[in-house]
Amino acid sequence: MNISRSVFVVFLLFPAVPSAYAQPSCDSYHDSLKALAVWCENQGLAAEAKTTRAAVKPDSPDHLFLPALPLEAGLLSDDDSLREKGSEAISEYPSGNALPVPGDDHEDGRHHDWHRRFSRIRRTYAEQCFAEARRLAGEKKGGKAVEYLLECVRANPDHLGARTVFGFQRYEGTWRTAWEIGQLKKKRIDHPRFGWIPAAHVKRYEKGERFLQDPDRRKGEWISSEEEERRRFDIRNGWVLVSEHYELRTNVGLEEGVKMLRRLEDIHRAWSLLFFRYLGTEGQFAKMFLNLKPGVPSQSGNPKKHSVYVYRDKEDYVRNLQEIDPNIGNTIGFYLPSKKRCYFYPPDPAKMSALDVRNIDNTLLHEATHQLFQESRGIVGMPGESGNFWIFEGIAMYMETLRRSGDYYVLGECGNGLEEQDAARAGVTADTSGRLYAARYRYHEGFYVPMAILVRMNTRLFQEFRGYPRPGSDPLAETQKLYSQSAGFTHFLMHAEGGRFREAVIAYLCLFYNGEAVFDTLSKLTGVSYPELDRMYDVYIRQGF
Repeated sequence: MNISRSVFVVFLLFPAVPSAYAQPSCDSYHDSLKALAVWCENQGLAAEAKTTRAAVKPDSPDHLFLPALPLEAGLLSDDDSLREKGSEAISEYPSGNALPVPGDDHEDGRHHDWHRRFSRIRRTYAEQCFAEARRLAGEKKGGKAVEYLLECVRANPDHLGARTVFGFQRYEGTWRTAWEIGQLKKKRIDHPRFGWIPAAHVKRYEKGERFLQDPDRRKGEWISSEEEERRRFDIRNGWVLVSEHYELRTNVGLEEGVKMLRRLEDIHRAWSLLFFRYLGTEGQFAKMFLNLKPGVPSQSGNPKKHSVYVYRDKEDYVRNLQEIDPNIGNTIGFYLPSKKRCYFYPPDPAKMSALDVRNIDNTLLHEATHQLFQESRGIVGMPGESGNFWIFEGIAMYMETLRRSGDYYVLGECGNGLEEQDAARAGVTADTSGRLYAARYRYHEGFYVPMAILVRMNTRLFQEFRGYPRPGSDPLAETQKLYSQSAGFTHFLMHAEGGRFREAVIAYLCLFYNGEAVFDTLSKLTGVSYPELDRMYDVYIRQGF
């Protein structure tokens, strides 16, 4: 998704925002939903009450909830026959979109009365959010505009304007991207085990056969899955699996490769929602609300592919990559900017501790984030060469907190990746430990580099750090402390005071990757001096996460 290349559509369907309109109020919206839930309970509609309460976004200052947009269309239609009767996802944050199916006891119309009221509340709020997004975009406040677009599509997943901005079109009862529609028109399906394959191949694949295409693409042959695995043993002849945004080469196995590809697409979806404003300039973002043609796709059906290699296991990973780095055995995955490629191997729960499995997943999230920031827009040189390197690692560590729960991508949770011994010393268990808790622990131990100093550090100074204010003897240990502080400070900027600085962070990242961030960039964007940011962080970190 690249705003500079996108053709933005459908907003001509909406009138210009009037000078006076209903300002969106999240509190009023949630109050309306809660009142409807009480009505449902009084009417004996237990399932409807549960669904209504689930539509209220969870309230947690330390978590960021991004809408995981449903595939189904028509969920909020006034006509029940236009929506799928799917079951509600079971998760910590239950779905507010999977609507209950009326039973025999609802023949008196109570269910349909609830459904109409539920849909009206959500659609009205979505329209208000969309109008506010248009107004803010016109004022070149793209970061805030995106927040309202996310609120819009969370309240009404069928909102045509917001869906189109985020790259979706309505197609055969579902919301699809241009790339997905292209695949479907070619008679291909997204099989849950085998990924995008021709519909005509499904039965033979499910019987254990595989189609091996010749390099010249003129012919192919059917072989057994066992024979395919033998031929794909060397990654040079491995599977090449393609999704909308990734080309993945692997010798770990077809189904395992598809699982990895889905994981990467999930990361891309969450990243592109959170950092949508990063993909273009304020001017480009504002123009999307002006230059509109109904019915035209919002983006290319052939987006740029990010390259990823996934090796069979750690030994295969080291054997193939030791020429790139003799110390490759000390890594569990990395992104190589010169080749624009990520390299990983899958975790093996049977041979690894739960902590090691989690660390491998954290590394996938971390390195995939580096790849997305560096390849999704034109950047100047290597990021961090002239300073501000801390945000390069800080934002990647923040993305390590990503998980999917029901209708949401959840970010900001502290429970990922701290070494067991540090977790014990910090007074937390391995299951609830993480870099953010490490930041808190190390801060309480007295480690903190003032931001006026940290922003001056380029890549070399950061990675060769020997301590502040008293130089230490172990550069690696001291650099790890800088990583922890960078993670903690990023969390602070993303969450403090209800996300007060979140828009500034995205603007900071744009300037950082453009090579334009200087010493006082972060201070100017936040409107707060570095000593004051230090003081605010002190209050935040002492309160815990």
